[in-house]
Parts: sequence; C-alpha cells; structure tokens
Amino acid sequence: MSDEQKAEGLPQKVEGEVVPAQLDEDFDEISEEDFEDDEEFSDEEDFEDDDDFEEEEFDEDDDYDDNEEVDLQLQARQLADALSNSGLLSQVSAMFGGGGGVIPGEAAFARGRGLQTLGDLEGAAESYLDAIEQNPLHLRAYTALGQILLAMDKPNDAIPFLEKAMELDPYDAGSYLYLGYAYYAKQDYAVCVDYFGKVVKLEPTHHLALNNKGFCQYLIGDLEGAAVSFSKAGDVGSDRSYYNLGMVQLLRGKEKEGWQAYDDAADLDPYGSQIADHFSDLKTAIDRYPKAASLVAEAQRKLIERAESMGIASENDG
Repeated sequence: MSDEQKAEGLPQKVEGEVVPAQLDEDFDEISEEDFEDDEEFSDEEDFEDDDDFEEEEFDEDDDYDDNEEVDLQLQARQLADALSNSGLLSQVSAMFGGGGGVIPGEAAFARGRGLQTLGDLEGAAESYLDAIEQNPLHLRAYTALGQILLAMDKPNDAIPFLEKAMELDPYDAGSYLYLGYAYYAKQDYAVCVDYFGKVVKLEPTHHLALNNKGFCQYLIGDLEGAAVSFSKAGDVGSDRSYYNLGMVQLLRGKEKEGWQAYDDAADLDPYGSQIADHFSDLKTAIDRYPKAASLVAEAQRKLIERAESMGIASENDG
C-alpha cells in the first residue's frame, strides 16, 4: 500500500499529523495523530490526531468476551429505546430548547451518540439517518453521520452529508474539517488544502487544521506554502508540526531553518511521542525528493540518537 493510500478512512492520519478520534458533538476539541495525525493524517502518519474522530475501541480484558460486547450493545439499544419511548429524551430536549417544545430528531440523535460511544457505528448511522428524516435541518446529525461514514471508510458516502452540513451553516468549522479528511481519503490533496484552509479562516488557531493543510501542501509539492502552515501550527501548539517544518525546510535546502525547527520540535515534544511517526515520513520524503536524501538521512540519524537517548523506539530498523 502506498503512502498516500494509508490515509485512514476515519479521520485518519495525514502525514505529519493525526486524525480525529471519538467524534464529539462539539468541534472544540479535535485532536490528531498526524495530519498532525487531528489529525493531523498520515502518508503517512502525519495528519495530527484528532481526539474527536477515532472510533472508540474497548480493551479486550480477559473478563470481557464477544458475547458480553453484544449484550452491552443490546442493552444500549434497549436503554435508548426505553428513554425515547418514555419521553425522557424529549423532555430534556424541550428543556434545553428554551421551553419551545420538542426538537424534532433530537431523541434519535441522542440515541445515535450513545450507540457511537459503544462502537456500534452501523446502529449510530441508522439513528442519525432517523434524526435527519425527522428533522432535515438537524445540522449535528449531518456532521455526525458524515464522521461515522468516514470511520467506516466510506468517504464518497460521507461527502454529501458533510456538504449539507456546510450548506446549513457555512460558519461551522467541523464540516470543513471532515470534508478535508474525506478528500484526503480520496487522495485529492489540492481539495484538502482548500477545506483545511477554510477551517483556519474560521478558527485561526486551530493547529490540527493548520498542520493538515501544511501536510497536504507538502504532498502536492507546495513546500513554501507547507512551511508557512507548519510554522503557524507550531506557534499555536502542534507538537507534530515543527517536525514537519524541519523536514520541509531541509527539502527546500534551508538547513539552518530546518535544524532550528527540529530543535523547536524537541522543546514542544519533550517525551519524543512524535518521533516514530515522523521517522516514517522522512523515509517517504527521500523517495519524493531524492536530491535532498543526504539532508533527510542526517535528520533521521539525529532522530535516532535522540530516541535512543530517551530509551524509545524510532522505527529505525530496516
């Protein structure tokens, strides 16, 4: 599988950063692994990880078998049905709706969130579809359904729902972010740059979107633009972006700026949590830019030394 093909269907990683993990209703906390993997994403694992986009996985304890998981999901469905039938969800919706009555589709949406939390993506998708059927203007249901479909590696199916969310609220950064992830999965990196750029216009300090934009600029050969995006992402706290900045500056032949960026990366990532993923990005960079192979190899050597001094692995075998 090529580096580009590694873009994970869910928010995945865009190289250099991470992607969204558990989908959260609110857009505030989207984390990444590596586009900065939020994602930030990854050719690579560089889209930054977005703490809000990965489906949650349950640890497989010795006392937790498949039957128990099925039972738990069944209980969740039954509980959601019971709450819905009892009118409790409707009462809560009415209460938060300012006394204006039941919000159409809210009970189905809440049920979907519960199923999603348990990892029942298909059940959650069905509930979000129910919410949309009951309320065609339910913005959060469109966004959540788009996220779920991305998690199920169905970017083509996700795009129409995310575009509808964008249409309902052009100022909702979440729809643009996940559209960026969807087009990353389709390897349409130029479109990704546009959508991540729109997130940045709405949320100028959104380091995940900045890092992911930079990584996609790198993938389409816009090294100068990538350097600008990575620099801004690092300035607002992305622990992956300075690694990416160092790599891009070396590829541009700007050694002084490149090594300074790696020093800044070490300051922002004192435990070296991003080293292993970035090491794989450097391997890919050599294939993309063979003329810069000696500088990239030097960056690899320095990362290996740093990782060994910290007692961590750095993917330097082979």
